[in-house]
Amino acid sequence: MSLADVLGAERSEQVLEELREGAVQLKAIGIREPAPWGEFLDDLAVPQDFNAAVVKQRITQNFLYFRGNYMACAAVVVLLFVLMSPTTIFVLVLAALGLVALQATRNSPIVVQGTNLDFKTRAILFGVATFLLAVITGALGTLLLSLSVAGTLATAHMVCKSPSAAARANAREEERALMEDVEGGGAAAGSPSSLRVRAVRARA
Repeated sequence: MSLADVLGAERSEQVLEELREGAVQLKAIGIREPAPWGEFLDDLAVPQDFNAAVVKQRITQNFLYFRGNYMACAAVVVLLFVLMSPTTIFVLVLAALGLVALQATRNSPIVVQGTNLDFKTRAILFGVATFLLAVITGALGTLLLSLSVAGTLATAHMVCKSPSAAARANAREEERALMEDVEGGGAAAGSPSSLRVRAVRARA
């Protein structure tokens, strides 16, 4: 069974197009591929001159250069927590099935006790019900805990990782591109300075 069989050919194409646009937007805001993992794990040590300036510099440079790695690690941590929690798996499966059903009935009128529920109303009700279910079952707590663990591990790595020459150069380049964008007056989405920022981030 394909997506077109569930949502219909026209709606499935719209969903795929929205996903493609989302991927382009993620790249535009700086989502990047992971740096080499050998480089990511090399030269880890608590800084000898431990002070606020050094910590800030390490966090900034390492985050900008290794953000793809941090996202990959966070995904693995969240996945491990989910796999260890059958309740969370159940809630996520229900949420996924609900989203499919919501999209499949997007253009279908639904009347409840004489009240016509349009797509926006159904989406709000579905979101509220999913949130309450996640809170009641503890699934939300599991997800928040996994994100907290992932964030703590990432922060520890940023502090203990001595920035490489590539990380320092990348930070300077992105800072320069950002300053050019700010000095350009905020730069609209399609302006040259905005595109230059995107190009720098994509190249990084």
